[in-house]
Amino acid sequence: MPRLHLTERSIEALGAPTQAAGGATRQILYFDTEQPRLAVRVTSGGSRCFVVDAWAHGRTVRVKLADCSSLSLKEARRRALEELAKITRGVNPNEERRAAAARGITLGEALEAYIATRKAARRLARRTEYDYRRLVYGAFTTECKRLHEAKRTTEGSRQHNGYLSPWRARPLQEITPAMIAKRHAELLERSGAQANYAMRLLSALFNFARARYELAPGAPIAENPVRILSLTKAWYRVGRRSTVIRAHELERWFRAVLELRSPASNGLAHAVRDYLQFLVLTGLRRSEGAMLRWADVDLEARVFTVRDTKNREAHTLPLTDYLVELLRARQDNGAYVFAGAGPRGYLVEPKKLLEHVREASGVAFTLHDLRRTFASIAESIDIPA
Repeated sequence: MPRLHLTERSIEALGAPTQAAGGATRQILYFDTEQPRLAVRVTSGGSRCFVVDAWAHGRTVRVKLADCSSLSLKEARRRALEELAKITRGVNPNEERRAAAARGITLGEALEAYIATRKAARRLARRTEYDYRRLVYGAFTTECKRLHEAKRTTEGSRQHNGYLSPWRARPLQEITPAMIAKRHAELLERSGAQANYAMRLLSALFNFARARYELAPGAPIAENPVRILSLTKAWYRVGRRSTVIRAHELERWFRAVLELRSPASNGLAHAVRDYLQFLVLTGLRRSEGAMLRWADVDLEARVFTVRDTKNREAHTLPLTDYLVELLRARQDNGAYVFAGAGPRGYLVEPKKLLEHVREASGVAFTLHDLRRTFASIAESIDIPA
């Protein structure tokens, strides 16, 4: 590497290396004769920065000080002496900086890194991302608004004050078990299930951060403080819903659904009628049924494919005779099988029509009850999972 007496003027005149084959960036170090371990690193892209290049404990330690445009040569020489003194004492400045950065990682920063990692692996639904942001950031951020408008559901009307928003700018290292226990107890007064959901997200973010950030090589950040809820058995016990439409109720329910043909119902009646039948005869989740596209239906092969599943993997299922006829009667030029009147194009849970079916049939049900009903009947006739 070349060595020369660095001056403010000579730094501006330093030549850049040519770019490597394939577009890879090259770099060259110009060492200072006055401070031998200080160098200016110039890349083939033209960027210039001050670095300290030293040999310690059998390996090279290279520490970036700052871009040449933001640091004077005099200050660079002074800071080079400081960094060399640390290296002489056995302190690696790079590891020291990484540790400081790890200690400063905030809850909001951890959430963004977590979301980016899961989206890159295609393991994060848009609705889940919206929920995560709502819990951490509270009242709608720009991103939260975008997600809310893109995929609004009836759950989207729940209050949007983030349960974890008081800590969004707080470093994870400063969130203690005592704080967790106190916050969870406060949230239990609003909703036990949502209090658990918020703390499970927080626990996932701590586990992610422990795997990603280190205070030193092999030394992750603090233990997951959410463990206090398990140790003190403070988690709210949420009963698993198991409601289904019982066998003796099915005839009344189907009759009420089919009667949605009535002119008394609004223009969505036919779509809702077919949508409800499709859910109970396929076991789909409500969003999977509502967002089913004609492009994913093959009436000749008698199959349909669900793209946006909970596990993010496409799932192809057969169509029965009854469903083939139902879908043939629905065929149109729209994108979605069960088209809605709103801007999203697909059917959003129609509360009034569902209530009409409940009143007409005398059967209290939710859309997810239809999935459980399908599973219950399928198991009773030995259809494997």
